[in-house]
Amino acid sequence: MKTKTHKRPGPKQDPAITKLSEELAITRSRAAAIKREGGGGANGEEIRQLRARKLTLEIARLEIELAKTKGELVSKQSMVETGRKIGATFSACLAAMESNLPGSLSGLDEMQVSQVLRAEFDSMTEIFLNRISKIQ
Repeated sequence: MKTKTHKRPGPKQDPAITKLSEELAITRSRAAAIKREGGGGANGEEIRQLRARKLTLEIARLEIELAKTKGELVSKQSMVETGRKIGATFSACLAAMESNLPGSLSGLDEMQVSQVLRAEFDSMTEIFLNRISKIQ
């Protein structure tokens, strides 16, 4: 009597990623097959080399497209925008700290000032990290 084996369902993959991955695998196979083929004279060899070059470029294009789709590759513009948002968030945190500190520090000795500053830095760091985690 045969027993059935059940595959565990894995995480659902984005259909676009699946399609690109399959297309990339097919293109790599085609490129490998063309590289293995023998040339049919001088013209045949030149055509084979051109096909192999075309497929190599197609593989590179698909790898880039797949990385973009997976979110592993982002545009320069996106990075600049994110950097600006982080800078603005950092600036806002520093401004808040600047307005909080004068009243908190008046009349304190050196040790107390150090403790208040450390607590304020820790608080602002937590606020900053919380805010930047929400930046997209």
